[in-house]
Amino acid sequence: MYELRLESADDSSNYSTTFIRINNKDNYETVRISPRGYRTANNPMIEAIKQWLTRKLGVKRDSMYRKSWRANSHWVNAERKKETVEFTHNIYIGMEGYVIHFHKRGSRYYINGLMANKSVLMAALARTIFKSCFTDDGLELEKFMVKHITLPENVSYALENRAPYYFYLQGDDGYYNKRIECRLKVNLISDKKVAIEISDGIWGEMTVKQMNTYMNTYLKKKKQGSWSNLSPSELWFKVMKEEITEAQEHLMISFLNQNRTSKIVKERARDLMIHIAKRYPDRVAINWGDPETKLLDQKDKPTIMYIRGKLADWKLTDRGLKSQGQQNVSTYIWTETEQSDLEGFVDEIKMKGNWNGPICVDNLNNKSPTGDQFVTRALGLLNDNVLGERVSTLRRHLKGREIGQTSQRIPNKVFEKKRE
Repeated sequence: MYELRLESADDSSNYSTTFIRINNKDNYETVRISPRGYRTANNPMIEAIKQWLTRKLGVKRDSMYRKSWRANSHWVNAERKKETVEFTHNIYIGMEGYVIHFHKRGSRYYINGLMANKSVLMAALARTIFKSCFTDDGLELEKFMVKHITLPENVSYALENRAPYYFYLQGDDGYYNKRIECRLKVNLISDKKVAIEISDGIWGEMTVKQMNTYMNTYLKKKKQGSWSNLSPSELWFKVMKEEITEAQEHLMISFLNQNRTSKIVKERARDLMIHIAKRYPDRVAINWGDPETKLLDQKDKPTIMYIRGKLADWKLTDRGLKSQGQQNVSTYIWTETEQSDLEGFVDEIKMKGNWNGPICVDNLNNKSPTGDQFVTRALGLLNDNVLGERVSTLRRHLKGREIGQTSQRIPNKVFEKKRE
């Protein structure tokens, strides 16, 4: 039996625990799984569990290939029957031992009688294992797992974040080398079908299975199947089941240009920043680098956000980086001193003190846009008494501070001016 200790993504050394038994293995073993090595994944924790599980079950692609008849075909004679690798695993999850029967017959994979491709089943299994850290109810775990098999992780991502798509336009040199990346709205219209908006008010239809394959191509960069490198006219034909006219193609390309990925992501992140400032008007204030456009990632006009935490006051500044990373936003804490002022703070407000920092605070995922990093840090710093316990680089700056203290604070006028 394995005791899985799933480490939290912070510096608190906390972890969630569940128990897994594979087949008849009774030897007790403690395994620590950390999401830190999977920052590029959409869900680092689920990816970490999935990779551990793949190794333990021996279902990694190269491992299965070595076992298959193809790897030994040079000595297989004509009389010997060619064989593919098949397996059966019984997996017991949680203290109550919720049973999952995972097997392969021929080229098909099954979990408890439900067939899907291997990546979908492994993702559903990993999510169910993580869920078991918080419940041992077998019925609840069963419903949870079935949900993630019938609606794969890729499709859920598309429903929540839109489906990525790219195509190429003709550049100045006459070659089709100008890549346009955009996001398309996706709605679930039945248990087995989704609708995707490919032009203004025009929705095509795909099965959930097709949507999963599509997302493997455009999200996970797996060039498999017939969905790879589709031109707008080819995408139209696959989801509309009819040829596109010249006028429809022009409208479609204009629509796709208006839904470019970078534009959508930045606008949504900006809207989140505006929302949080309105939600906490006396604790969050934003000094936009460019008040008219409210654009981020502007090095010459950085946006600044001020947050009043329970222990301290904080400043977040836009570093003006053009690429997404783990630290697109710098974090500072206000500390009163005897000799200093608030040079470059807000308008004419002056007082004794300075901003200590930048303090190293990493995002677990390196795909977060700048606006999202502003919002996630702000939400954490609003409860800095909790965040300080989990992030060691903040903890040392908060020693000796108490909830509700009025010292070591920037003027209330900072937040009042932003409400006007």
